[in-house]
Amino acid sequence: NSANIICKNCLGGIEINNAFFCPKCKSRLTETQNRCHPETKFVLGAATFYENNAVREMIRGLKYRSLKTAAKPLALVLNGYLQKLAKNSALPEIIIPIPLYRGRERKRGFNQTLLVAESLNKLQNRKIENQVLVRTKNTGAQAEAKDFSEREQNIRGCFKIQNPEKIAKKD
Repeated sequence: NSANIICKNCLGGIEINNAFFCPKCKSRLTETQNRCHPETKFVLGAATFYENNAVREMIRGLKYRSLKTAAKPLALVLNGYLQKLAKNSALPEIIIPIPLYRGRERKRGFNQTLLVAESLNKLQNRKIENQVLVRTKNTGAQAEAKDFSEREQNIRGCFKIQNPEKIAKKD
């Protein structure tokens, strides 16, 4: 029950973004803009802002205090974001949870992104491909990185695609 994690008023007060942002300059794209740097091959998405205390505490609770019930309200936030994006963009056909390093997942007992993906799947009914993206090396915790650049450097080269046929020609 998400009421144990966040009240309805606080959940409703979370600002949900309505567009993607550019991976090169980090600018928020307009609702009708799909690229600001044509040479980029992808866009980034963020459903809301980590600076929001309720969002930050739900994520921390899920990751560090094993509050698995936080997955549902986080999925509701992602669902709201996807609904806003659907007005002007094609939505992805599949959900690919970010894998944890094996030792970290064993220690935590679960992968928080898979829990959120499963909760989101109940709202969006998209296929979850949990065996496509593989973590190939352990990295320092992203939460310890000072900024976006340091987080980006931290994960560089730590993922590999396996079973590419499962995502070939998919949005």
